[in-house]
Amino acid sequence: MKNEYAIIIAVIAIAAVAFGAFALINNGGDSDVTVADVYDADDKMNEFGFVTDGNKRIDIAPKIKLNDDIIIDYFGGIKEWKKDPSIIDESNMVIFSTYLDASPIDYVFVFSKIESGSLKASFNDNGKPSISMKAQDGFGIELYYFDQKGSEDIQQYDVNTYEFMLSRNVTLPVYYGDSMFEVPATQRNPDMMMFALGLELCTANVDSERDKSVLRLMRDMGYLDAMSNDAYKTAPTIRSTDVAIGSKEWNGYNLILVMLNGTNYTTEFAANVMLGPSGDHMGFTLACNEALDLLRDFIKDKGITGKTKILLTGYSRTAAGANLAAAYLSDAIAEGKVAERIGNIEITKEDVYGYSFETPLCGLPNNGHVSPTDSRYDNIWYIINCDDPVTYVPPKSYGFVRFGHAVDLPSHDDTSRTKMLELIGKYYDPSITSGYDMSRFEVISGIKDPKQLWEGFFEKFFNAVGDRQFYNKNIEDDFVQFIYISFAKPGVLQELVGDSTKMIWFLIDLDKYSNDKTAFDEHFTPLVKEATKHNDCEEFTSNIVNTLYQLINVAKRYAGGSIYSLLSDPYALSMTGNYKIILMSHLPAMTYCYLVQESSLYN
Repeated sequence: MKNEYAIIIAVIAIAAVAFGAFALINNGGDSDVTVADVYDADDKMNEFGFVTDGNKRIDIAPKIKLNDDIIIDYFGGIKEWKKDPSIIDESNMVIFSTYLDASPIDYVFVFSKIESGSLKASFNDNGKPSISMKAQDGFGIELYYFDQKGSEDIQQYDVNTYEFMLSRNVTLPVYYGDSMFEVPATQRNPDMMMFALGLELCTANVDSERDKSVLRLMRDMGYLDAMSNDAYKTAPTIRSTDVAIGSKEWNGYNLILVMLNGTNYTTEFAANVMLGPSGDHMGFTLACNEALDLLRDFIKDKGITGKTKILLTGYSRTAAGANLAAAYLSDAIAEGKVAERIGNIEITKEDVYGYSFETPLCGLPNNGHVSPTDSRYDNIWYIINCDDPVTYVPPKSYGFVRFGHAVDLPSHDDTSRTKMLELIGKYYDPSITSGYDMSRFEVISGIKDPKQLWEGFFEKFFNAVGDRQFYNKNIEDDFVQFIYISFAKPGVLQELVGDSTKMIWFLIDLDKYSNDKTAFDEHFTPLVKEATKHNDCEEFTSNIVNTLYQLINVAKRYAGGSIYSLLSDPYALSMTGNYKIILMSHLPAMTYCYLVQESSLYN
């Protein structure tokens, strides 16, 4: 009985403490909300606090519960403030400004998950900043502090990005200062290249809010108008591309950053094989247009005019999109059509910084462009690793090019490779260093390195595919849907091929029926339909069957008539023997740790 009393007393005590804590932070509303995220960029959040009904201060911190009518007041020592705070409704942003020894100071709040139109900012009876809003459960608070007094221009910032070998986010340094824009875009600038790469790496991570890291980085650097497009907030599709943008004023210029997410994405991959019948690569053009549309709308909506500098960056798929977008801007400048094609801004070739990393071939010179090495594109730089298979597709034989200057990573230089591996351990994690060691590549059938492998393989492979028109007419549409469903519903292929043994028999069957399209369809349609039905995507059945038919026949043409000839194909043998390493050259960690060697800011 004594133990039972103890339990009852403990329960009452816990309930009392919980009720007391709730009462303490209850500030008079009707609904409870939880603070999900607090980001204190410059350790200034302690100068502010939540205010309760009884005018008690509660420190701002995550995981506490409040009523949905939120009040935040300033409790620091600054007494003089500029008269009117700034409220930017579309960004849920409030800016309070003052001066310290004649130097401007800004406190910038950004809120998430609050009711539209509820954000208000003023000065209370004591003349100190006060903010009120109607919050939703899981709302977040970010605070940025900008003090111009004695601050150095170039500073280190943190980039939160996804590392594939670790299957988690890592934090990398990136150096930035507005003065970096003093160097014209036409001049090779390793520091600016690293900054562009840092921006790009920040577009992709495993946060629940995909755009959170890149928006925070831009705001940390003073790009307070930072925002993302609708694609960032919705489920990805074949045609979508995540794009983030931000701007600030500096030295008489508008500075605009445009980043296309290409380092960690899913179903958008299907656009990689969407070449189109003619002109620039259609799938990459979709990414280009997403960036240009956001840029045009941003310039118009923000009322940006006058002298402007723009930086565009992308990786892999969106490297192609960024390369095409930079070429489009350069064409507009060269042809005197900036106002017509972009917006009411003043901009020169030297002001458009186009950086793309591990860039596929993407454009056609006769599609509104001129020669890819024309001087109008001297402001565009594409960084490539010659061991990366992505940089060889789509093929040159189809007429595709990249615009601007090539920057070849020194991947075949032993000293640079050794340093790259050392930096992988320093910036990422020592446990993954050996995974990036391309010296492990085995010489098989005379193929001595990945560069030789990809050059030979893709030439032979696309000869087997046929020309662009054949691909577009016979393969492309179904292949795009096939790639999409492979990402969206991976259970379909898993059910069809299963383990390695089932895969071998599946390939034998593909070959067996490949000479007769009718017999092929009759045999595989029921199998594929069963798998798609189990995965709720039955409408893709014919796309998958037709793709399988086309791919097995491409494989037969590649092998000279029989897929069994692949057993002696030097490129197939090299890929099989080096399967653990041949794709590593495309991963961002290697690009980062090669390129960082050129920048004095990191060494």
